Amino acid sequence: MAIGALVLVVQEALVPQVRILGVFPDIIPAFVICVAVVGEVGQATVVGFVMGILEDLFLVGPFGVSGLTYTLLAYLTGRVGQSTEWKGSSSAIAVVCFFGTVLSELGHGLILALLGNSTLSRPGSILGYLLVGLINLLVGPVIARYLQGGRTRPAMSAPQVAGL
Repeated sequence: MAIGALVLVVQEALVPQVRILGVFPDIIPAFVICVAVVGEVGQATVVGFVMGILEDLFLVGPFGVSGLTYTLLAYLTGRVGQSTEWKGSSSAIAVVCFFGTVLSELGHGLILALLGNSTLSRPGSILGYLLVGLINLLVGPVIARYLQGGRTRPAMSAPQVAGL
């Protein structure tokens, strides 16, 4: 969980200083996804919940939304990771980080909308989610490599991808 604390500190202290095309990166979903894909689903859901609750301490808005979002994200990506053979592939982790992050950001926005705090109607919010996903596409494999102790499988070939 020490790396989780480091990710949280980086997210809350350093990332707000960085804007990419007007969007703040969000590396916590990439961390949660990597824990889920590299580790066990039960452990990942606890990590997702804790990271979300800790992030909610820094956010303005309804408390618990990030905890719920990251718990669901960890569970779903962990189940996908368990049911496939690409668990350690850097390229597959990158793709899962992209789609998982976009779905996480969208899910977070939908939950806020249900609570009357809509962020989905803001101009560029969907493009922002896609950009955050692209950032995590790059960050995710680095986090996964660290969680795996530097071990990764080589990128999958086209026949392996087609077999998924």
